[in-house]
Amino acid sequence: MHGRSSAVVLMVASGLWLATGECRVAADSLQRVRQLPLWHEGRVQTLEQFARRMVEFIVGPAITPQDDSVLIVLSIMAKPDRWIDQPVIWLPSTKIRETLQVPPHKTHLSRRDLDESPFFRQRVITIMQNAEKGRVLTPLDRQFLGVHGRCLALDALLEQTVYLVPPATARDEWRPILLPTGYPDMTQAALKRTWAQVLETVRTGQLEHVDDVGLRLARILHNLDREVNSQRLTQPAIPESHVASQLYKGSLGVVGQRF
Repeated sequence: MHGRSSAVVLMVASGLWLATGECRVAADSLQRVRQLPLWHEGRVQTLEQFARRMVEFIVGPAITPQDDSVLIVLSIMAKPDRWIDQPVIWLPSTKIRETLQVPPHKTHLSRRDLDESPFFRQRVITIMQNAEKGRVLTPLDRQFLGVHGRCLALDALLEQTVYLVPPATARDEWRPILLPTGYPDMTQAALKRTWAQVLETVRTGQLEHVDDVGLRLARILHNLDREVNSQRLTQPAIPESHVASQLYKGSLGVVGQRF
């Protein structure tokens, strides 16, 4: 039984890597992009830290050291139509698989599988209603909520909801890269255009160019304070700004250099 389980995990993990359509060596070209700062779970962290947490949460124990989390996350955002059909959402127990009428050895389902399952949707709605009423949830209920949470996490990646844009003012919040409000229109357009170019290099398999485009994105993000000040907007000190600044410098490949 242990041998069969290990084989299943290996198969899923290998499928994850193959789904990116890239080879392992290409991951070396992502060094700058890995250091891009973003806001997640109440703190500033690197894209690499964010990607690792997201992939481990969605995929569960099937992820291996050979799977590049940053490449997987970028690939999900670059190729959503492909990843929506990949069996990457972890079903943590035989009981939940049995309840969903999934073969015991099938440890993962795709987002489309779960989206097209009326039983899954209704079960989650019922559990959430029970929770709102203060009813005690069973361990199986909590597993269903966990799978639902993995679906939402994958949805966020499929929709490119990553908070890469730092606050324009102290009263503002980090913004999704596709909605960089608070900055001049030209800056917003440049951010979205450069981000689209990052994903295009991943989509077309030109990973040797990802860091070149990522460097341009890091420069734009790093210089946002100057752009805001040029528009005569007040720019008070922003919490975590020092952490973000150091991460930008890491992404730019410099320390102590002025831009």
